[in-house]
Amino acid sequence: MKNKKILILLLVILPFAVQSQLHVGIRGGYSISSVAFIPSYKQHSLYDWPFDAGIVFKYFDLEYFGFQGEINVTQRGYRLPLSDENTLDDIKHYKRISTYAEIPLFMQIRAKYNNIFIHFNAGVTASYMLNSYHGSDTSGTYQMQKYEMNILRDNSFDYGLMGGLGVGYDFKFGTIQVEARYHYGLGDLYYHKFEGNPMRSPMRLQNISFTYLYNISSLFEKRKEAKQIIGKNQDTNIEKK
Repeated sequence: MKNKKILILLLVILPFAVQSQLHVGIRGGYSISSVAFIPSYKQHSLYDWPFDAGIVFKYFDLEYFGFQGEINVTQRGYRLPLSDENTLDDIKHYKRISTYAEIPLFMQIRAKYNNIFIHFNAGVTASYMLNSYHGSDTSGTYQMQKYEMNILRDNSFDYGLMGGLGVGYDFKFGTIQVEARYHYGLGDLYYHKFEGNPMRSPMRLQNISFTYLYNISSLFEKRKEAKQIIGKNQDTNIEKK
């Protein structure tokens, strides 16, 4: 029964994929993140090389307007100084970094000239924390350990707004694009009702990424063209006979 449902879904989707442009690909990126604490804390952005990669789906049914969705695994967090930066030269920090499964959905506007295009993304994103680690560098290097989640204190879900600007190039074997984007978190990392927690703790993130996409709709177009050629050849052979 399950296989029948999947087959029916494919039969519904494929005709639209043939007529439009459906791209599927992979992306990898680099992020700089922080948390906008209220009340404000003296903070340094987290700029370690975090893991940020995923699968991209881009759908275009019109020339200048389309949609882009992603399934990503990404890391973000923050650093706080452990002492007064005005009194010590060698400042030590507390750091927390969390790994999220993230699903952003964008509306996309693009302009194209020959094989080069630029696009603007605007949309929403939702994510769930998979794990989290924290530690300090008081010994000279960061000693990280697993962060013990408390369902009353810590929030595993996050959501927000995300937008970006990118440039890309279409070539014979697919599409490559580079994009810079900004994540404006609306959720909180910590529940504000828990004693000692900040009133607000939304995420802020700047990201640059590289993406490779392949137009899978072209596979159906090539198959259709091949069938047409075979059909014409068969008609020609019949006429000759």
